[in-house]
Amino acid sequence: MIQSALYLCLAIDRLLTINNSRKLCKARVLLTIAPQDWDILEFVENIFSFFVDATEFASGSINPRLSSQLPYYQFIQNTLNELIENKYPLEDNHNPNSATYQICSAADDTYQKLNQNWIKTDTNRGQIIAIILDL
Repeated sequence: MIQSALYLCLAIDRLLTINNSRKLCKARVLLTIAPQDWDILEFVENIFSFFVDATEFASGSINPRLSSQLPYYQFIQNTLNELIENKYPLEDNHNPNSATYQICSAADDTYQKLNQNWIKTDTNRGQIIAIILDL
C-alpha cells in the first residue's frame, strides 16, 4: 500500500489540492500530506522492502538451506545498519518526538535484535554441521 501511495503521490497531492469543497472527505479539517510525510513514507518503504525481499528469497525455495539464508540475513543487517546511519545524521537535533527519529529507533532496535541472533549463530556448532550437510 505504501508503494502504491508513493507511486501515486503526485495524483494524491493534486486530488487533495482540488478538494476545496471537501466533497471527498467527511472530516471537518482539510486533508493534506506534507512533503516531509512523503519522505517518511519513502523511508518506511525502504526499510520494509528489505524484509519483503528476504521473505520472498526464503520462501522461494522448497527447501531453504541455512547456507543460503545466513548470507542474506547478514545482508539485511548490513543494509539496515547503513540505512539507519545515513538517516540519523539528517535528523535535526535527534528530536525524540519526530517520526523519523522514532522510525530510526525502531529500526535500530530491529538491527540490535538481528545482531543478537547473528552472534548466536557464530557460537553454535550445529550451524557448521548443518551448512556442511547442506552442501
